[in-house]
Order: sequence, then structure tokens, then C-alpha cells
Amino acid sequence: MTQTNYSTAQSPTSPDLSTLKSDDSGLPNQPVSSVENLPLSHQLPSDLDAILTFWFCGVDGQVASYAERRAFWFNKSSATDEMIRQRFSRCYEEIVAGNYKPWQSTPEGCLALVIALDQFSRNMFRGHPKAFSTDQQALAITQRAIAQSFDQELLPVQRLFLYLPLEHSERRDHQQQAVALFQALADEHQELSDVHAYALKHQAVIERFGRFPHRNDILGRTNTPEEIEFLKQPGSSF
Repeated sequence: MTQTNYSTAQSPTSPDLSTLKSDDSGLPNQPVSSVENLPLSHQLPSDLDAILTFWFCGVDGQVASYAERRAFWFNKSSATDEMIRQRFSRCYEEIVAGNYKPWQSTPEGCLALVIALDQFSRNMFRGHPKAFSTDQQALAITQRAIAQSFDQELLPVQRLFLYLPLEHSERRDHQQQAVALFQALADEHQELSDVHAYALKHQAVIERFGRFPHRNDILGRTNTPEEIEFLKQPGSSF
């Protein structure tokens, strides 16, 4: 596979790491070592290229380190949310409509689809039910990609994002699969060891409640007394 830089879309400068706060991803705050240029098997379509450039590349056009990008990925930021809405709303709607299904034939295509359906949705529709409305589509792509071993052709931090739809699922079997995948990822790449711990935290919530209580208000679900007490605890919303 060839080494190609993403360069067709300008990537925003990473925000202040001191404000880092995870948002429904449960990802660690510790830095991860730099990654190399993303391997590509062919020339990417422009929208696909734009998604991956925007999400993974630093200001120099190279795939950024986890430490450089983690605040951009996981901080709540109205500016970032609006940026994603402006740049990717049309592309997102096309993806939701199933118009980009050919992307599912490559590892990087699956990754771009999952980022749009599992990450961009949370930015564009933060605080609204639609934020979770394409989770099942993302999950189906993730499972298909794993079945074809596409995840093994991606860089470690990219595999992390490919696996997140499993961690975001409210099904116990999906949580079990997420824990196993993040354990394997951590075993292979020590710098990502904390992702397994966060997967276990997500699994524990689903085992206890059968759902993520912090989503209840957004989705119009009534909290149980136990969930009300749980939501008073720091970190209950990841």
C-alpha cells in the first residue's frame, strides 16, 4: 500500500489540551505517540479525503499524533460543532441516505463512514436525539469492516475510532466485543492501554442499567431512581 498525505482539506488547530473533557467516547486523556501517514490503497474520493483530512491531520497536512488531536476530538466545543455542520452537513446527509455505499469496499472508506455516522452526528446534533440516530448505521459498517479484517489495515488510533460504535452501543454483546477489541489494541500498542479501561467502564454501565443514563433526558427516557443517583456522580456522562 502506498503512503499518501491527506491534504485536500485544511485541518483546524488543536485546542488547549488543558480543557480536555471526553464526550460519550470515554477515551483516555493521556498522550499517545505520533503516527505515520495513513496508508491508502488508491486515490480517495474528495469527500472521503476531506473527512479523513479534517479528522486526523494536523496543520502541516500530516496525520497528527493522538496528543495533538485528542482535545479537538473529545472536547465539547460549539465552534467545532459549527465547523463540522458547515463543512459536512451535505456529505453527512448523503451518507445517511446510503449514497456512499461504495466506500464500504475499503478500510479507509469504512473509517470515513464511521467517523461521519458516529462522530460528526454527535457534533452536529449535540443535545438532540438525532445525535444518536445513525449509531446503528455506523455499527453495521464497523462490524462489516471487522469481519473483513479492514481494521488491521488501519493505524492504531484509526482502529480506535472504527471500534467506537461498539462502545457506544447499549447492547451487552456489543459492549463485550468492544472490551475484547480494545484489550487487543492495548496489548499491541501499550500507548493505548487506557482505552481498555474506558471500554470496561462503558460495559459496567450497560451491565448495570442496560442503557446509558446520561442519554435519557436527550432521548426522552425517564430516569429510574437508581439512575438519578448515578447521574449525580462525577464522570457518569463519560
